[in-house]
Amino acid sequence: MKIVACLVAYMLFAVVPPAAQAQLSSESSVRELLEVTKSRQLLDGMWEQMDAFLQEAMRQALAGKTPTPEQQAAFDEMRTRLVALLQTEMRWELLEPRFLELYQQTFTEEEVTGMLEFYRSPAGQAVIDKMPQVMQRSLGMMHDITQSMMPRLRQIQAETIEKLKQGS
Repeated sequence: MKIVACLVAYMLFAVVPPAAQAQLSSESSVRELLEVTKSRQLLDGMWEQMDAFLQEAMRQALAGKTPTPEQQAAFDEMRTRLVALLQTEMRWELLEPRFLELYQQTFTEEEVTGMLEFYRSPAGQAVIDKMPQVMQRSLGMMHDITQSMMPRLRQIQAETIEKLKQGS
């Protein structure tokens, strides 16, 4: 779920800088921005990453234990169902009108024009093409940081539970 949230946040915020208060943008210019930034392709491309993320999360949840064939089948079915649900509820046809409205209400026509100019440039195209890699590596980095903190997080949790027990 974290990767979905991150990827959606990327689509909403990382591709586009914060807005100034002025004349709102037109639907046609925002639609063009979403096309130039390949927003639909980013969304369509995230499902393989989501599946891989879920596989890894399940592997970690098992903590090195080998699941029985029945357990593995249940995990695989759950993963497949989760990805299918996300694909259904987060398909472009449902999200595009929301993105259009959000961008129109947030960015001025001048800002959208400036973004279009940037994203059409070689540097802008490099940002668009490489941002999925940056996001994937960022998630891996955050996972590593979280894992290194886990013993301390567990200690804090145990201390808190102990304090709560003593107060009861």
